[in-house]
Amino acid sequence: METQAADLGAVRSRKSSSMTGPAKASRDEKVMQTNNSSIVSKRSVERLYYDEPHFFRYFVKKPIRRSPLINRGYWLRMHATEQTVLNFLREPSMKKKAVLNLGCG
Repeated sequence: METQAADLGAVRSRKSSSMTGPAKASRDEKVMQTNNSSIVSKRSVERLYYDEPHFFRYFVKKPIRRSPLINRGYWLRMHATEQTVLNFLREPSMKKKAVLNLGCG
């Protein structure tokens, strides 16, 4: 079983490392499109639920209002992240704290 998983991982590595030209560009474009869609959705939430200053306006030229379900889902995720970080920072500690964002779409 472990050998099969290792073999599959090696095949995936070869596939992704050998991808060049139009195939890689297409894959990269798709990833960037998901990012662009996400930013537009976050901008929609920002306009509805947050007071100034609006930070996503610098990334979205023309705001588009998303459906209420999309807005609530993005708001919930943004609110949960904000509250988690604030709770972490408020927690007493003798050690220096750092928040590292590794990217999450």
